[in-house]
Amino acid sequence: MTDDINQSPSSPLEGSPHGNSSVHTEHPEMDTSNLIKEVNIMNQGDLDKLREKYSFPPGIQLRIPGEGEMILSTRPGEVAFYEAFFPTGLRFPILPIIRRILNHYKICPAQLSPNAWKCVVCSLMIWRYYKCHMSCDEFRCMYSLNPLPDSRWFDFKARPDKNLLRGSPSNVKGWKRRFFFASKDEWEFFSSMPPGVGIPRVPRSWDVLEKRCNKLPALTENKAKRTVEVLGKIEPGGYFEVSKVLASKTFQRSSPVVAWRYLQMEGRTLLRATRAMKTEAELKNKFEAMARLETEVAELTGKLARAKELAINEKLLYHHPNLGVDLVGMEMDTDLAEEEEAAKVGEKEEENEGEANPTP
Repeated sequence: MTDDINQSPSSPLEGSPHGNSSVHTEHPEMDTSNLIKEVNIMNQGDLDKLREKYSFPPGIQLRIPGEGEMILSTRPGEVAFYEAFFPTGLRFPILPIIRRILNHYKICPAQLSPNAWKCVVCSLMIWRYYKCHMSCDEFRCMYSLNPLPDSRWFDFKARPDKNLLRGSPSNVKGWKRRFFFASKDEWEFFSSMPPGVGIPRVPRSWDVLEKRCNKLPALTENKAKRTVEVLGKIEPGGYFEVSKVLASKTFQRSSPVVAWRYLQMEGRTLLRATRAMKTEAELKNKFEAMARLETEVAELTGKLARAKELAINEKLLYHHPNLGVDLVGMEMDTDLAEEEEAAKVGEKEEENEGEANPTP
């Protein structure tokens, strides 16, 4: 089953020896001797079956490594994945919490062992079982990241009194020789939710683990309380069987729909925050505009009152030129002046009416 739209040619790149793409590492001095020993034996048929079995989103572009290509031979925009990751519970698109975990340790997905992925996925499912969504800091309180012996791959080790899992078998034999490359955004972000602020992208390059990454984080009061509550629900000495967690209804309901639910939840949170910020900004602008209008209205009202007062004074001075007084300084009652003016107008109208109708 070859999809011409979603598959890239696996032929070697022109101008690159043995088809090797650029080797992506953050540190040129990084020892890659263990990495270049592992040559891929996965074929296109295996990749097609993997895509179908784990319901990869149709927009993902997948590529089988060409002849001579190794796990580091990703082309620009590609990320490497091992086939053994998906039976452990990893699904596309990558959950936001997993992207945050990878970003904290500054490692790409292929740097984790299959057992490390079991720790990540099972911990998320246990929290989910207790109606909680695990945060990156909560996960870091449970585990520390440690390199596998004599290699550049890593595994998560439970911190003292924080081991929740048992029955995790040894890493699948030969897992380092079955890998592929993925590109496009659909493996990382749901199609209805493109990359945005607050959602970190998965690191693309192999990196060296920094010691500070395993520093025990200080949880917020709410997260600490939530962690204690979840751990408190587990009986002393109780553990979760990895196989049972991955076969549980919680996981089945969450796979692969959980990706969309997590993204929806995070998307709604971001959308609400964005709308709230936008609404706050709009309200602020409206209040400022209203304040400016109130000031302008007050100024216009004052100017109108002064103009009206000046007009009345001018009329009074016109009809009483010999007053020789400062009407404004006397603070004359403008209402009285208006009444006087109206009375004079009425008297004049009566006189005119009398002249027009003389008494016989």
